Order: sequence, then structure tokens, then C-alpha cells
Amino acid sequence: MVNQWTVLNRLKQTASLDDEGAASGLPLCVVCLEEIRARLREGADGNDIRIERAAAGLAFYKTMLKRIAEDGGVTGFKAGDVSVSQNPGDILAIAEKVRDEALAGAAPLLRDDLFVFKRVGV
Repeated sequence: MVNQWTVLNRLKQTASLDDEGAASGLPLCVVCLEEIRARLREGADGNDIRIERAAAGLAFYKTMLKRIAEDGGVTGFKAGDVSVSQNPGDILAIAEKVRDEALAGAAPLLRDDLFVFKRVGV
């Protein structure tokens, strides 16, 4: 059964979360799962694994946004002669890709609320 715990476990597979991160990630998983469930087509199986993946992908994206905001865009580390840095834009691009792939996988189960087709009068 898809619930916030299964979404959190899936999120842990994608993002490195310590115990504190997992504790703060659980409410986010609840919110993301509800967002996905609100977009389900009528008659869609609420326990489909793709729902879990989509919610976890969305939670991963939001987790990365939060980390970037909290770090103030600083993603560098230096120890002696070794330095490692990462561009926040690169992190966000990866998070967007993970989110988009997860949502694309669940697309057959979701309503497309962003597209409207109307008749045009001539």
C-alpha cells in the first residue's frame, strides 16, 4: 500500500537523508503524496507503485529546493588542497529531471490540469 512511509523509503533511495532529514522529510512526503493523489484520474488504482515514485520524485525536488535555500547557494567544500564545489543550478536541474521522470512515469494515472483545449471561433 502506498503511504507516506513507502514514499519516504523511496525518497531515501534518491536523496541522502540522515535521521534528522528523514524526520523532516516525512511531513513533506505526506504533502507530496496528497498532491499526487489529488491529481489522480477517476478510477486510477491508488496503490499503483507509480504513485509512490511520483510522490517521492516530487519530494526529492522540494527537498533539493529547501537545501539550496538553506545553504544560501553555497555548495562548496575545501580541505587543504582538495576543494569540491557544485553549482546550485546543476543540483536543481538534476532534481527537476528526477521529478519530471517520476511524474512522466505516472502520467497515465494523472489528470492533466495544465492543458486546456477550447474551440476557436473564426
